[in-house]
Amino acid sequence: MSPIAFSQLAPLSEGNIPVQWHFMNREWTPTPVCRDFIRALEQCHAEWWGARFFGSCNTAKRELNMCLRNERITRAAKNREVSKERRERTEAAWKQLEVEV
Repeated sequence: MSPIAFSQLAPLSEGNIPVQWHFMNREWTPTPVCRDFIRALEQCHAEWWGARFFGSCNTAKRELNMCLRNERITRAAKNREVSKERRERTEAAWKQLEVEV
């Protein structure tokens, strides 16, 4: 994807500095808790241009990472359950086909 096309996906942060994808799409995360962490980190970065370089936003970033990690773990567990059910249905269908033959 070209830089121009990428920049048109979502608006840039204040100061015209490109930000990471999950910051661009604030409504991406399904839980309001992570949206609050995203906004807190964006606000920390907007307060002073050097905040991200000198580590003054590390606490907000760590909290956001933990929130996103918990979302990912929850989503993976749910996907594992769905996959297990789908696999069981597939195996049952194959057994039924073997019985019919």
